[in-house]
Amino acid sequence: MAERIITIEIGSKITKVCETDYKGSPAVYQYFSFETPEGMIENQVVHENESFKITLEEMLKRHNIKTRKVVFVISTIGIGTKEEIIPNMKEQKMRDYIKTNLGNFFPVDPKECHVAFRVNGTTKDGKNRVQLFAVNNNIVYGYQTLALFCKLNMLDIEFAENGVALSLKNIFPTGNVVNVDVEDTFSAITIVKDGQIALQRSIAYGIDETVRSLQENHFFGDGLSYNDTLERMSETESFFDNFSSIYEKQQTEPVKAEATEGLRYVISNVRRILEYYQSQNQGIAFDKMILSGLGASCRGFAELMEAETGFPFGAVPVEVVNKTAKNLDEGIRSIAFSAIVAAATSKGLVQKKQGLDLEKLLREPRDNSTARKLFAICVLVSAVLIVIPVVKRVVLQGKQASLESEIATMQEAKKVNDEYQKTKSIYDELIEMNDMTQTSNDGLLPLLQEMEGALPTDAVITEMSASQEAVSIYFTAPSKSVAAKTIQAFRGFSSVERVSVDALTEDMDDTGAGSYTFILTCYYPGTGLEETEGTQETTGSTESSNGEVAQ
Repeated sequence: MAERIITIEIGSKITKVCETDYKGSPAVYQYFSFETPEGMIENQVVHENESFKITLEEMLKRHNIKTRKVVFVISTIGIGTKEEIIPNMKEQKMRDYIKTNLGNFFPVDPKECHVAFRVNGTTKDGKNRVQLFAVNNNIVYGYQTLALFCKLNMLDIEFAENGVALSLKNIFPTGNVVNVDVEDTFSAITIVKDGQIALQRSIAYGIDETVRSLQENHFFGDGLSYNDTLERMSETESFFDNFSSIYEKQQTEPVKAEATEGLRYVISNVRRILEYYQSQNQGIAFDKMILSGLGASCRGFAELMEAETGFPFGAVPVEVVNKTAKNLDEGIRSIAFSAIVAAATSKGLVQKKQGLDLEKLLREPRDNSTARKLFAICVLVSAVLIVIPVVKRVVLQGKQASLESEIATMQEAKKVNDEYQKTKSIYDELIEMNDMTQTSNDGLLPLLQEMEGALPTDAVITEMSASQEAVSIYFTAPSKSVAAKTIQAFRGFSSVERVSVDALTEDMDDTGAGSYTFILTCYYPGTGLEETEGTQETTGSTESSNGEVAQ
C-alpha cells in the first residue's frame, strides 16, 4: 500500500496542496488552495513566511490531514533545461554520465546547482533523448529551509512538467496526446507521441492578467480576494468566447473586453507551438487534447481556446487519476493535475531516504531502555536550549551577512537570466517561423545561378514554369549538338536531383536549316521520383555517345 503524503505547489499567486500517494498510482484524497502571501516566492526562490505557515497549518487541520511528509512541486520557468542525446545505457548509470559531462551540457559550476534528468524517449539509432534540468542551489536551499520552518519532512522537489509528461507517457502508450497546463503566471505545453515525450515548452503567460483585471474592476463585487475572484470565474463566464468580440463589444462591456485581451498572449503562444509541431510532423493529428491547471477551472476558457486555436480541449480524463475521494469535485483533477501526479513520478532533485519517523517511534512497545534513551535525549536537548540564546545573535548576524551577499549575487544573475530568456524566446520564435516558411521552391535561385554560368549561348528559353517540386523549362536549340550540351549541363547541376526531357520535336525547312524544341523538367533535391532498378528517366530523347541527341 502506497504511503500518503502531501504535495505543495507554490505559485506566484496561488498555492495548491494535495494529499496523495507517494510512489504509487496518481491519486488525490484531499485538495485545497490558498493565496500565496506577497513576497513568498521570487525568481523561484521561496522564503520563510509566517502567514504561509499559519494558513497551511489551519488548512491541514481543517481537512484532517495528518502526514508531515511533503514533495514540493516547482515549474521550470527560469530554470536551465535542455534535451541532449546520450549513449544507450541503464538509467541508473545516466546520473554518473551526466555528472561527468555536465560542463559540456551547461555553462555552470557543478557546485552551484542541482542537476536532474528525465528520459524523453529514444532516437532511431537507439540512443537516449534525455531532458536535463540545472537548478541553482539557492532554490533547493529555500525549499529545505521552508520545510523546516513549517515542521515538514521534505522528501523531494519535483518539476510540475515532469509529472505531467511522465504520467501521459505511461497512460497513453500510443497516439498523439497534448496537455496544456495554464497556471497563474505561466503555462506549459506537453506533447506525447506513441509513448515518447515529443515536445515540451513553457511560456511566461497564464491567467493572472485576466484575474487581476476582473478583481480590480470589481466585476464580481467589492472586496473580493484573488482566490475569491478565481472561484467566481468557475461559476460565471467572465470573458468573451472569441477575440473578435473585443472590438465589437468594447464600449458596452469594457471589463470583459479587458479580461479577454489578457488571455491573448497565452492562447496565441499555445497556437503557435501546436502549429509549429504540426509543421514539423506533416499529416499528424492529435488524438486527445487536455486542458489543466487553474485555467481549466475558468468557465468558458476551453471554448475560447478551441475557437482561437482550432483544437477541441477537454478535462483531464479519469484514467489519469485512477483513485479519487468520492466527495471530491471531478474538476479538481484538472485544476490540480500537476500537483497530483508529481508524487507518483517523483525522482527529482533531492530525493533522500526518509529520516526518523516520530509517529512510528511512538507506536512501538515501550520498555525501560527506550525510556532511558529518551530521558538522555531530553537532557541533551535541554543543554542545547540553554546554549542557544548565547550564540543566537552571532548566528543571526552571520546569516544576515550571507543573505545580503546572496541577494546581490542573485540580482546580477537575475538580470543576466532575464536577458537570456528574452533573447532565447525571440530566437526560438524566429527559427520556428523560418522553418514553417521553408519550401522546396527555395532551390529556384541556385538553379538560375547555375544556368547563367553553364548554358550554351545558342540555347533559347521560350517559357518557364515552377511548382513546389520542380521547374519546367521550354528550350529552342539550333542543332542536335546544342540540345545535347544543354541537357548535359542540367544533369551536372548540384541544385537539381533529377532531370527529365520531354516533347522533343524537330522543325526543318527545305534547305535543311531548322531548330529543335524540347522541355526540361528539373526536380529539386528530395522531391524527385525515386528510381528503381530496371527503370529509366521519362524522356523523349537520350544522348548518344558522340554528344548528339538521338531520336
